[in-house]
This record gives sequence, C-alpha cells and structure tokens, in this order.
Amino acid sequence: MYAYHHSLPASQVLNIIDRESRGVVRGIERTVLAFKWRFMGLADETLPGAVDTLLREGLLRVAGPMLRLTVVGYARLTAAEVGAAPALPDAPVQGSGRPTEYGVRGKLLGVFRTQGVGAGGKLTAGELNRYWEVAGYRAGDLRNGLDLLMRDGHSKVGRFSKTVFRLEKDGDQYARGSNAPEWLAKEAVALERENLSKQGIPDRVLCILAARQFLESSGKPRNRAWSEVDYLLERYELPEFARFHAYELLHRLGYAEAADDKTLRLTPKGYDLAQSADSEVAQWSIQQALKAAASESSDLPRAMS
Repeated sequence: MYAYHHSLPASQVLNIIDRESRGVVRGIERTVLAFKWRFMGLADETLPGAVDTLLREGLLRVAGPMLRLTVVGYARLTAAEVGAAPALPDAPVQGSGRPTEYGVRGKLLGVFRTQGVGAGGKLTAGELNRYWEVAGYRAGDLRNGLDLLMRDGHSKVGRFSKTVFRLEKDGDQYARGSNAPEWLAKEAVALERENLSKQGIPDRVLCILAARQFLESSGKPRNRAWSEVDYLLERYELPEFARFHAYELLHRLGYAEAADDKTLRLTPKGYDLAQSADSEVAQWSIQQALKAAASESSDLPRAMS
C-alpha cells in the first residue's frame, strides 16, 4: 500500500480507489468503497471521517453516487516520491482446485452479509457482480453461485426494471451460522453445473434427516463421521451434494458440534430436532420434499423407518 496521505484511513481510501476504480474519470461507487472497506475488516466508523478529510482537502469530489479524484487527488496518486505504508488486507486465497458448493455458497452469502442484507433484503445483479469483482473472487463462479443459492432456497430472483436477488430466511440463517471445521470443509462437494438444475430440499428437512442418523435404535445419541452419515442418507436417494449439505447444516445451525476424531455430535437442540422427526407433520414434510426431489423413482423409503 502507498502512503498517499499522512492519515492512515485516508490513505487506505485512496489505495482502494487506486486499486478498484474502473478509471480515473469514473471514480468509485460509494457502495463499492464501503463494501471493500468492510470486506477487509476495517472499522465502519472510520470510513466517513476519512472520506470527509479527502473531500475537505480537495483530493476527492462527489459526483452523484460516485467519488472521483480531483486533479490534485490524481496528482497525489501519481507522485513519484510517494512512499510505502502498511499493506491493505488481501482477498482470501481461492486455491487452485475446483470450486466447491460449500466455498462458493459461503462467499456469495458473505457478500450479502458484508452489505448488511438480511432476510428479505435484495441486491441487484449489477451490485453482486461488482462486489464479487472487488472481493477478488473467480468471475466464473458467480453465476453458478447464484444458481446454487436458488436451488437450495437461500435466494430468489425477481426481474423488474432490474434483475434482483432476494435473500431468503434460510440463506440468512446459513450466513449467520458457524463455519465448518477445517476437516469437514475439506470434504466439501465440488460445484458441478449438472447439479445446479436439480430440485433442492428445504434446509429443515435435510437437518431432520441428518440428525436422525445420530440416534441409535435405542434412541441414544452417538457421534457420527461424515462418511457414516453419507452412507446412511444414501437410502433416501439423496444426491451427494444434498447429503453433504445436510451434515454441514447441522453444524452450521447449531444442531451439532465438533467432537473428536473428525466427527460431530448432536447438541441438545439437535437431539430435540431428531426426536421431532417422529411427528406426523415432520413425516409428511419429509416425504413431500423427497418426492419433489426424486427424478427417476417414486418408490421412496419411509423417512424414519
């Protein structure tokens, strides 16, 4: 990062503009500046003062929703004698492997959270595309990520004067949940285009199905590894992506917690959820969801048999 200003926050603003603006003339959108600021983990309360300092000193000017460099500001950024300053935090490393559903879902829901969007809130396709670009994420994953959220009921799309994506309650809950342990994240299913057009299953149904697999025939809870639950859920003819999502959701939403030897154990909340699976309402909901997701056969096993 370059020391464009004696004030560190003001210098950080100028560095973001230098890095993320789409041209000196156009400048940077205020919303994009705020997104990048939060994305890097910088304190919200320091941004307005930094921008005001630059406006007052004539380095920036306001042009509608944009902040643009003045001639003086542009000269500051191109000055040969500018020194170095503490580096800006970089975007998270994406890795060289294939993107996973877990990774892309988390990044996209993280964009909603960074902008303070909760259940029922909306972002336009243009906003999402711009924030995704500024975050430094792989461009090709955005479209697939949006299809992923819509398949799982975490987001819905609307087309009015602009295409908008609304964050649903399940998506908001997922975004606010706990990150998977490292060992579980490594088991994440690859993001496959062919899986994105399939019928998703509601999060609560997946959680009930997965939680039930943590109970022995006597009803006593036991720890379960991902491979065990994956095997047990196969009898419901769930695709692998749904089986992994079910297991990870238990931890994400607080129904399970990490135990020893790469296993999860039910929390009291998760045990109550597993017990609730015996109710007629739960049985009906599960059967309806499984039938809707079935692509080839209607001969589904009884959910809790």
